[in-house]
Amino acid sequence: MNTRASSSSSIQFFPSSKASLLFVQLLVLAAHPGNVHGLASPITNTLKLVANSQVDYSAAAEFIEEHYHIPNYFGGEGTVRSEPIFDARDSVVTKDGKIVAPLGAMHDCGFCLIDAPTEVENFEDLSQVQSTYLKEMAEWIPQALQIDKDEIESIIFWHPMLRGESITPQQRSDSEPAVANAASMVHIDTDVGAYGLDGILDLVGKNLVDPQSAPFDRDEIYDRLAAQKRRFIFLNTWRPLVPVRSRPLALWATRYKEANGVFPKMRPCLDASRWYVFPEMEPSECLIFKQYDRRLDQACDFWHTSLDIQSKVDGPHVPRRSFDMKAMVVLKETVSPEEDRLAASTEPDLTLDESGNFCAEQTRRRQKVNLKINGE
Repeated sequence: MNTRASSSSSIQFFPSSKASLLFVQLLVLAAHPGNVHGLASPITNTLKLVANSQVDYSAAAEFIEEHYHIPNYFGGEGTVRSEPIFDARDSVVTKDGKIVAPLGAMHDCGFCLIDAPTEVENFEDLSQVQSTYLKEMAEWIPQALQIDKDEIESIIFWHPMLRGESITPQQRSDSEPAVANAASMVHIDTDVGAYGLDGILDLVGKNLVDPQSAPFDRDEIYDRLAAQKRRFIFLNTWRPLVPVRSRPLALWATRYKEANGVFPKMRPCLDASRWYVFPEMEPSECLIFKQYDRRLDQACDFWHTSLDIQSKVDGPHVPRRSFDMKAMVVLKETVSPEEDRLAASTEPDLTLDESGNFCAEQTRRRQKVNLKINGE
């Protein structure tokens, strides 16, 4: 499931292995946050509106219907809609309805922006990421999660990726991360339930940031997760390499009608789910957000995409450039049966090979449509 993701109008796909096929599956696995214009909740009045923006859920909606036989999972009219986008620097609504500003720590909302100046001078040089950035992130992640470092068994970094606007995609090499255009279709990175422990550990192991000096003991980790029921979390870490003046990364804070709702077993509550951005992000900042948490009571399932929102800061247009990297955090904490999201997972009807073939065909169709639209 190693995905190379979308341009502004299509998903770039590099079918180098089963992992690549499956990861693109997750990149298109995304969905509509619902028509949150005129939300019923009075909390909306306390949130600061950044803009209304077109959000494209089409690939995700198609994926969910094909894989889980759930039509129109996210409701609403159409699959490309104008949605209100709120300012997360100002305030967000947590899972339990609190109003917080997620700056420096997650505060039970599942994502946060941290002040994270780095000593890495060139993120195109994978050796600098391996020698410096991994150590920095290993310090920042416990702070962001608000979990003591002694309670963390290991942090495994994988899938380093450079993104930008109108750039030439390329696959990862020994010395450079993979390169892709900014993903402009709503997606989620890791559908853990669809993989099972075997599949997800294979995916991580094939995409390690530093396989040489950071060995990956797959069997030992599997035992901790399967036999010892350890809690684990999948994170996405996203850092701009230039001040963000266009195509900011937006997060959809998914909320469900039931307290322990998760994808895909329950539909999102459209009136309570909201889109957020951190406006004007700087290279000294890093956005960290959950893609999966084994504990059912924790906020996660953060669908995300880049949006066509222009900065209000005066000055020349600066094309967006960013670096993202995923992390698997294994905790010493064990998960009880009633809290265990993994045990309650819903598996898709397609096999992983069938899933990869579906995503490849989905990508080809979108590329053909885009060529016609652009007159090429």
